[in-house]
Amino acid sequence: MNKHLNAPFALRDNTVQTVEGDLYVEQVIEQVLFIQQGERVNRPTFGCGIAYLVFDPLTSPTAGVTEHLVQSQLQDFVGDVADILSVKAESSGSELHVTVSYFNKLTGKPAHSQYSTSTG
Repeated sequence: MNKHLNAPFALRDNTVQTVEGDLYVEQVIEQVLFIQQGERVNRPTFGCGIAYLVFDPLTSPTAGVTEHLVQSQLQDFVGDVADILSVKAESSGSELHVTVSYFNKLTGKPAHSQYSTSTG
């Protein structure tokens, strides 16, 4: 199995940290979801900033917009390592749950991950 640089980049005991393909794809998806657009100087359109979406009321139209935003950002920035199959956004009180189903191109296997953020 191929190793990839840990995302985010990390050093431990003067050694560059690496991860397997499954974890690498999850880490890249997580970065796209939680980084706010404009945080990266050389990539101003990178990120969804779902941590800020918890302040919007998650009605049916807002959930659709959230799902579309997340899916389009993931297709743009994760497309070389995964095919995004579906994105589902749900709210529970002050929490926002985003479930991403994808096909991992590095391992050749389908997978899904759930990410959550809350206001408190």
